[in-house]
Amino acid sequence: MPKIEQISLMLRACGTDKERIIVESLFYCGLRNQELVMLMVGDFDFELNKVYIRKETAKYESRGFVPLDPVYASHARNYISHYELDENNYLLNYSAKRK
Repeated sequence: MPKIEQISLMLRACGTDKERIIVESLFYCGLRNQELVMLMVGDFDFELNKVYIRKETAKYESRGFVPLDPVYASHARNYISHYELDENNYLLNYSAKRK
């Protein structure tokens, strides 16, 4: 697991909002690459502070939900709002939608 200093360096090196949300998603939620790529805006439950990980992308069948760190939840909410994403948008590829 990376040290806090390493994460801070990675976050400071981010040049775009998208790069920052990628690093934060991996660090704060412990998401794996495929889980992150397939993450949809509708997978976030900000009221219950958790994000749903679909079984088809999870390494383990038991994944289901992971808790949302309050800092990450705030950043994710701002990112979603700024790019005007709806629940059918993928978090990282916001031009694509679930059919």
